[in-house]
Amino acid sequence: MPIAFVKGDIFATDDIRAYAFAANVDGSMDAGIAIAIKKRWPAMAEAFTQRCTGDEKLSAGESFVWTEGDVTLFALGVA
Repeated sequence: MPIAFVKGDIFATDDIRAYAFAANVDGSMDAGIAIAIKKRWPAMAEAFTQRCTGDEKLSAGESFVWTEGDVTLFALGVA
């Protein structure tokens, strides 16, 4: 998959089908780009929060992958 460097609103770029972003492993998604991701893909945010608070909690350095339609999101866990 090629990498695209974009200035401005990354969600306004039609040809991007995958996004990777840092997300706190507490599952809050309340800072930085995670806020925009949470608003745009609420089902992903809910699943991510469950993964961060479930029996097998997401740890820093791990990733959470979510696909909806033709878009894939990679939440990279940070402490």
